[in-house]
Amino acid sequence: MNLSGIFRLPRALVRGLGYDVVRYSEALTSANAWRLRVLKDNRVDVVLDVGASEGNFGEKVRQSGYTGKIVSFEPLADSYERLLAVSQQDGAWQAVHTAIGDHDGDDVDGYRDKGSVRFRGRRQLT
Repeated sequence: MNLSGIFRLPRALVRGLGYDVVRYSEALTSANAWRLRVLKDNRVDVVLDVGASEGNFGEKVRQSGYTGKIVSFEPLADSYERLLAVSQQDGAWQAVHTAIGDHDGDDVDGYRDKGSVRFRGRRQLT
């Protein structure tokens, strides 16, 4: 019995439950296609990435085929520096060194970044 035969029965059982098992590379392609379809169907022309960390979500959005504007917000200095390096390679991706929340302050969910978090007042993005 070859390897594909070994997986046939488990796959049939999983499909009977309404799910499917696919190769990992196919799953990534499916996720990218789904993400792009959601963005297009909802006519999204700006993606706001709040708490962007190092830009992983923005990179996934780009890998999906989205070509519109991305604005990523990250308050922690170390993460922001890495985010900035990634976003500067993309003319439609802006990184903003600030936090987004419902109150002013210098604490981000209990995380401190050696005093480097600077919360700004309302600001217009370009």
